[in-house]
Order: sequence, then C-alpha cells, then structure tokens
Amino acid sequence: MMGAHPIKPGLSRYIIDLMKQGMISHVATNGAGIIHDFELSLGVGTSENVPRWIQDGQFGLWRETSKLNEVISSGAFRSEGLGEAVGRWIVESNHPRSDLSIAAAGWQLGVPVTCHVSVGSDITHCHANCDGAALGATSHRDFLIFAAAIRDLEGGVYLNVGTAVTGPEV
Repeated sequence: MMGAHPIKPGLSRYIIDLMKQGMISHVATNGAGIIHDFELSLGVGTSENVPRWIQDGQFGLWRETSKLNEVISSGAFRSEGLGEAVGRWIVESNHPRSDLSIAAAGWQLGVPVTCHVSVGSDITHCHANCDGAALGATSHRDFLIFAAAIRDLEGGVYLNVGTAVTGPEV
C-alpha cells in the first residue's frame, strides 16, 4: 500500500522492477497515487504545485487529468476496478511514458493495482465529467480485490510504504 508520495518523485521505476521480478504481487494506492501515475504516463510531469495553482483557483483543473473520469466511467461499464481501468487505458492509448506507470505495468503483468478513493478528496472530483456512481463502483471493486488478496496472503509480507522524500518532478 502506498499513497502518491513514492510515485511523484519517480520511484515508480523501482516498484515496477519489483513487480517484474515477482516480488510485488499487489499494489494498492489512493486517488492521488493513481492521478500522479496517470499524469507521469502522459510525459508531462505531475500537476501538484499546490502553492502556485491554489492562489489562482486553478489547482487540479487540467484537461489531461480530467480524462481519468472518462477512463473510470469506461472501467465501470466494463466491470473493471479503477486501477485496472487506468492501467488498460494507459497501455491501449500508448501513453508516451507508460514505462513509468505502475497501473500499466500491473495490467500488463497481471498484478492487481487497486485504487481506494474517498469521494471529494481528489482533483478529478472537481471536474464536471466526474461520475460518482462509476467512481464508487470501480473503487469498490478494487476494495473487494484488495480484501481477497489480504485474505489469501499466506507466507507473504504486507507493506505500507510512504516517503518524506520530495524531489524534482519527473
């Protein structure tokens, strides 16, 4: 489990490597984690310059990031989890830096990447195209996938990873 902080400074490369080696069998993140993962896959860096954009009333209101709401709605229609829908979309859309995406790696490797959101806490929820029912359905599906993984965890290790490291945007 992890929030967005390991993803934002570019540590996803290491997580993906561990997934490829079979050392990570499930990744769970929050809404900010999947947002940064998606943004990095676009090759544009991340949007979280809070002090700069909050003053202008523009924090989180980027067209690229709002695309996640369409991806989530598509995932709900396909009965996918939120992480699976995002991973599939990144791969099928040939994002220029899909190699930086944990969700894309999970989709390609068959490693569950689940996203657990709380409605109203993420920048994607501020966009008119946010569908609360789709958001709830995909996040709930991810919860069920996560709960099954924990239930079946035998002889494994559960890690809750965080970091206080900040660095340049990737």
